[in-house]
Amino acid sequence: MYLSNIKLWNFRKYWPSTSFENTANLDLNFEKGINILIWANDSWKTAILDAIKLVLKPNTWERIKLDIEEDFFEWTNKLKIELTLSDLLDSEARHFTEFLDIKDDKVNLVLSCEIHHNWNKIFHYDIKTWKDWELGTLSADQKELLNITYLKPLRDVKAEFIPKKNSRLSSILQAHKAFKNKNDNHVLMTIFKDFDDSIKNYFRGLDKNESPIQDTEWQKLKNEIDAYIKDFLNWSNRWEFSVSNGSLKNILERLFLTIDNIKNPWLWTLNRLFIASELLHLEKEDDWLKLGLIEEIEAHIHPQAQLKVIEVLQKKAEKNNIQLILTTHSPNLASQIKLKNLIICNNNGAFPMGSEYTELQEEDYRFLERFIDVTKSNLFFSEWIIFVEWRAEEIILPTLAKILTQLEILKKWNLTENQVSIVNIGHTNFKRYKKIFERKDQKNIWKNIAIITDLDIPPNETNTKISNTTQEKEEKLTNPTFNIKGFISPYWTLEYCLWLFKPFRIHLYHAILLTYQEQRNYINREYVDKLNQHIRDLNTNSDTEIEKSWTSDEDIALKLYQMILWEESIAWMTKLKLSKTIIAQYFSEILDNNILSFQKRDFENPSSISYLINAIKYACKEE
Repeated sequence: MYLSNIKLWNFRKYWPSTSFENTANLDLNFEKGINILIWANDSWKTAILDAIKLVLKPNTWERIKLDIEEDFFEWTNKLKIELTLSDLLDSEARHFTEFLDIKDDKVNLVLSCEIHHNWNKIFHYDIKTWKDWELGTLSADQKELLNITYLKPLRDVKAEFIPKKNSRLSSILQAHKAFKNKNDNHVLMTIFKDFDDSIKNYFRGLDKNESPIQDTEWQKLKNEIDAYIKDFLNWSNRWEFSVSNGSLKNILERLFLTIDNIKNPWLWTLNRLFIASELLHLEKEDDWLKLGLIEEIEAHIHPQAQLKVIEVLQKKAEKNNIQLILTTHSPNLASQIKLKNLIICNNNGAFPMGSEYTELQEEDYRFLERFIDVTKSNLFFSEWIIFVEWRAEEIILPTLAKILTQLEILKKWNLTENQVSIVNIGHTNFKRYKKIFERKDQKNIWKNIAIITDLDIPPNETNTKISNTTQEKEEKLTNPTFNIKGFISPYWTLEYCLWLFKPFRIHLYHAILLTYQEQRNYINREYVDKLNQHIRDLNTNSDTEIEKSWTSDEDIALKLYQMILWEESIAWMTKLKLSKTIIAQYFSEILDNNILSFQKRDFENPSSISYLINAIKYACKEE
């Protein structure tokens, strides 16, 4: 069996409902195997796990406490949690025969929990089951079959491994079939008795074979204690040292876990060791619920080790029919998990990424899992998103936003502060990424999503073709239902549009020259001297030198673009195709250094770059 669904009413952020007959505030389906809840902090991923823990108790010694102010939504005095366990095997179902809900040949066990308070005190609650709209109560033995494994986010793994009463390791071992319901007849009891006898023999001056030992210090200690006992108690009885009560539970509480040949293991090593020991709980017989909850699986584990851990967990889940529900803030992990296994927590809801919920097709999943790397997976942790084709846009947009804010055209320039992620997909196939956000239930996950792409029509093409293509691309990329909007360059490419914008022209030319300087593949003193002179002129003069031979804005833009593509010879340079990424980097740095030189009037008619400005405004919700 596995946890297939959770419903919440009035629990923390999932509100409001005065009548529990109404639709649940959260209605979330889980998959078999691995489920990963992802988003930024304060997205209430933990609330989902805590709700599960209130119904399916973790096998720990920690008590789960409810808080009126934190767990009940504001003015409400009642909350409800409902869990559905599905696909029960015959061996599992036999324990819950009187409570099973059978529909369409599927065997489910529906657990319900209603919790009340009178504004001062939370009333005792119990776990009920639904069958034919009647409530029943689970027995203690039935509840034990539904215990789960839970790993909290702030794990003090060193403390967890310390041998002590009710230690975490001892509770894990006691629940395992190797030790459960076994005591006097367990082999460890025999080993422990031998140890106890050896201790007693030592203080009699004997070894384990009851032969005299060479060490005589024991005799001095014994004589001193004998004297005190005789003086204080007047007893002549023989005393002896003994190991404390040797129950199996006591023995297990003295154990700790370590690694061969590692004296002081690192924290990240201990954390993986701790996870491994906790997951022993899931190695149960088939009639137990094999469900593990892990918060912030990446805690204390470096990125490369994270990949190893998640790889092992996926294999274990598939092989042993284990279900895992994890939370993470790690783009590293988000990029390694199958997209179908992700659950996005945002917009007061939780949204699975399976094919039954999105418009993604099987080939889309394969494509996205191939190309969503650590960098691109940042899209899952952002409030707003700007999709771009290449690295150049990714570099330039933040600087452009900064300029616009300096001039009070935008309210905020810091895209990071606005939680805007610029996602460079490395191609023009936006439609697959767009489908991630288009859901069959028409619910909107994200706030605003801007898609920036080039027109890709050279300047010699007709205006009619340009107009038709622009409209076609905008319609293809835009979906108002899900706040997705396309922004198309009005001319040819990003570089061409930027260079049509006169206030940027001199800085772009400068960036081209610096790129040439970095990329030249051999030293030619004449070329170097000429280049350096051009750069010095740019730092002191206006763009009149450029405009001496290039008279129109379109001509200038075209010539500059041709300097990158090398479609025509440039007399004072060697023939070398320049990197658009390096140009963008230099250009962005130059703009940043000259940010105070721009005036608001420079942007009164930004026709060629208006699509970039509008995309930034849309992503920051200023449009």
